[in-house]
Amino acid sequence: MSLLKFGKKKKSQNKTIDFSKLDISYITKQIIVMSFPATKIEGKHRHKINDIANYLDEKHLNKYKVYNLCSEKSYDTSKFHKRVEMFPIEEDHPPSLEMIISFCKSVEKWILEEKDRLVVIHSKTGNRRTSVMVCCYLLYNKTVSTAEDAISFFETLRSTDNKEKPNPSQIRYIHYFEDLVKNGVKPKKICYFQRIVVGPLKKVDINSHDKCPNVSVHTLNGKLLYSSHEKNKEGYVSVDSKKKVLIILPDPVPLIGDYKITFYNYNSTIFVCCFNTSYIKQNYIKFRQDELDSFDKKHQKKEGVSVELFFSYSENAQNKSG
Repeated sequence: MSLLKFGKKKKSQNKTIDFSKLDISYITKQIIVMSFPATKIEGKHRHKINDIANYLDEKHLNKYKVYNLCSEKSYDTSKFHKRVEMFPIEEDHPPSLEMIISFCKSVEKWILEEKDRLVVIHSKTGNRRTSVMVCCYLLYNKTVSTAEDAISFFETLRSTDNKEKPNPSQIRYIHYFEDLVKNGVKPKKICYFQRIVVGPLKKVDINSHDKCPNVSVHTLNGKLLYSSHEKNKEGYVSVDSKKKVLIILPDPVPLIGDYKITFYNYNSTIFVCCFNTSYIKQNYIKFRQDELDSFDKKHQKKEGVSVELFFSYSENAQNKSG
């Protein structure tokens, strides 16, 4: 985790605050990122909200605005003079494309309204969710021109270990946004999720309800749209000689926008993947194993796993497995 490399000690309420130990990184002169400003017990393990507020007021009084990306945490915004805007993102998820656009417009508006303004952006650790939003803003304001350059730019100035780097879905959304910046917003089109093919898997048991592979579809804010594990929604499940699993949904699920697919086997999560329906090509998406989030490698065979999602653009389209 990258720490602020400069600063000085300041006495506050008879205690000495060492600003140099705050978890703050300057990505540009106008963008600061940090971990969650903790209160009470959390403050023993993270920097305290009062210390962060003291630092920002000393260095950037009345010039900063804080962006909280946590869906799971909040705090007393008066510590930052109520200049806090929420863009809640579920942990380990990407934000929706609409949220990214709104975030970039908000940041730009704040920065351009007055000279020397800057933004302070945080999630829980100031890494994964924060990196997605910062990388997208760097593309939005033309600091960089590619998703790869944005990610490299961020990681150079906010060094993180592999566990804190953006996951494949989060990286996918940075690439989506690169395309959006270069080519404009794609038109929204409703599509219908019909079936999924996953494999090859090391072992599969389609004869046991508890062990049988199943799939769920959620919105990015956690709303369940479909689960094949629910009674009367199982659909058709088969496995071929190569241990590839096919699940055909009993009724196509209408989708438009951003979604999360979760696949289960033997009653445990095998992987998660998030996508935007505007980037579906020819009614089909294929993900390699390294493009899946939280993949459980104990289920893979030597050749690795791939995932294929099939869609139609008509609710009444015939849902074939071929």
